[in-house]
Amino acid sequence: MRTWEKLAHIKSSRVAIWIFAGDFNAVRRRYERVNSRFCRISADDFNDFIFSCALHDLRMGGYKFTYFRPEDGGKLSKLDRFLVCDNFMECFPGSSVTALAREFSDHCPIMLKTSCEEAI
Repeated sequence: MRTWEKLAHIKSSRVAIWIFAGDFNAVRRRYERVNSRFCRISADDFNDFIFSCALHDLRMGGYKFTYFRPEDGGKLSKLDRFLVCDNFMECFPGSSVTALAREFSDHCPIMLKTSCEEAI
C-alpha cells in the first residue's frame, strides 16, 4: 500500500479532527517548484489524496516556498503545509498558516495559528 493510501486508510478508520502537517515531499501545482523538475503524476497523486480525504490545504502567508536549496541554481519548492479536515474548519474557521524564516535547515518552519472566530 502506498503512502497516500495508508494515510487515507488511517483517516477513514476514525471520526476525529484531522491535521496532517509537515514535509509532504510533493507539490500540488507546477508553480510550487522553481528550478527543479515538476512531476505531474506525483502532483496528481497528492491532489487525489487531498480530494479523496476531503482535506483543506490551508493558505499560507509569509514565505511562498518552504524548501530552499541554494546549490544547483537555487531550487525552491512548497513542500511543507497543513492539511485539515472539515471538522477542523468548523471548529477553527479563522485559522492561518505562516511560513517563518529559516535559519538552521533547508526548510522554513511553518506555524499554525488557530482561532474560533470566523475569518473576516
